[in-house]
Amino acid sequence: HLSIRRQRQMCIRDSASASRVSGVAMVAKGMGWQVGAKRRAVDHMRRRPGARCAHGTIAAMHALFEEAGKFLAGRILSEADTSAQVELDSGKRVKVKAAHILLKFEKPAPAELIAQAQAVAETIELDLAWEFAPEDEFGFADLARDYFSENATLAQQAGALFRLYDAPHYFRRAGKGRFKKASAEILQQALAAIEKKKAILAQIDEWAAQLGRGECPQPIRDQLYKILFKPDKNAPEYKAVVEASRATHTAPCLLYTSPSPRDQRGS
Repeated sequence: HLSIRRQRQMCIRDSASASRVSGVAMVAKGMGWQVGAKRRAVDHMRRRPGARCAHGTIAAMHALFEEAGKFLAGRILSEADTSAQVELDSGKRVKVKAAHILLKFEKPAPAELIAQAQAVAETIELDLAWEFAPEDEFGFADLARDYFSENATLAQQAGALFRLYDAPHYFRRAGKGRFKKASAEILQQALAAIEKKKAILAQIDEWAAQLGRGECPQPIRDQLYKILFKPDKNAPEYKAVVEASRATHTAPCLLYTSPSPRDQRGS
């Protein structure tokens, strides 16, 4: 009987010890889960600018980025290593690649920065910016510091970006927010081509106005057959006839023989 009693006592003791160990393990596991949950919550708060946490409100972060050749800005909702989710002022949410984000900022509001940058871009003289730009590849913020001051504002940096982007004949794009200025020879050729194009457009407008008045300019008169039956649609003479035809609502073949719209109204 004594041996049986001892065995029972040992079984009871071992069962109690196992229960205490199991209870401690469960408590530790629960505490570990709570700590992990808190860490995940804090990380989520950090990755969501503007979210509230126990210590207050994290300042909202915004991003200026390029999408399909346009510059947009919005509030960063979440951010990963390779992309970010951004909410535009319209409420639309877009996924933006990290490589397309050019600026991150807290203030001002996205729409306000875009407006300020566009106004600054209009004040930047391209010839002067070309002189300031280094020979090697550079970033838009570098040019802003050289053109304005060492402490160029966010609007000035964004304005420099807009101006550089819209002047490919002065600066060619060399990557994310980076540019390289054209050589003097290439720039002169590009500017000459631009001036030539302006002169051709002015000549087209002048010829179209003459045709609208019932006058036929000599260069167009010399190519009547070609314009009507075998036209070169890139030629300025053809474009002038088309423009006059649209403006006067008159068939091209009648432009040379019909009286001017003024004469028609008079009759």
